[in-house]
Amino acid sequence: MEESTLQLICGIGAKLGQLARPNKDVLVKSLRQVVSALSQIEQPSVVEVAAKAQVLRELEAATKPLRNSIVKHGLPNHTDKDVRLLVAICVSEFFRILAPQPPFADKHLRDIFKLIISIFSELADTISAFFSRRISVRKKTLQKVMEVYRDYCNKCAEGHITICDRFEQIPCKVLMLCYDKDCKEFR
Repeated sequence: MEESTLQLICGIGAKLGQLARPNKDVLVKSLRQVVSALSQIEQPSVVEVAAKAQVLRELEAATKPLRNSIVKHGLPNHTDKDVRLLVAICVSEFFRILAPQPPFADKHLRDIFKLIISIFSELADTISAFFSRRISVRKKTLQKVMEVYRDYCNKCAEGHITICDRFEQIPCKVLMLCYDKDCKEFR
């Protein structure tokens, strides 16, 4: 992980946090840079627990100003589609690189998940210049859902968790999401 990438993300987050009301052009330009930088960061795969915890702390610290700016300015509820899509991409990247820790406080997750679902609903617009980015958000989100479900199944198999009746329907719903005809790229 390059230090300059983390500094760029942190710097953009700090800059956006200082603005009272960032306009669409500033948001789009800044968020495009962040999306590009976040895509270069790999999720920590360090085997040693202490080393992985240190890497996660560095990632958390570097992304905190941007995550705070997203919440402060209410970007998940922004009126512009481009801004919302770029925020959704950033959020899906945060979930990916900061896993298993949630990147936002519980009180903000409702708006975050509404944003991601709204991006899913816009997948019908295949002509949009942002269609491939919407697919990317969906793909990353579904990969995390499947990873969480896989962990759940492993813990059930090991006897750490008892199976709950509500979770018996999950495999069918996950498969339906994965093989949805509108999302042929995710298989």
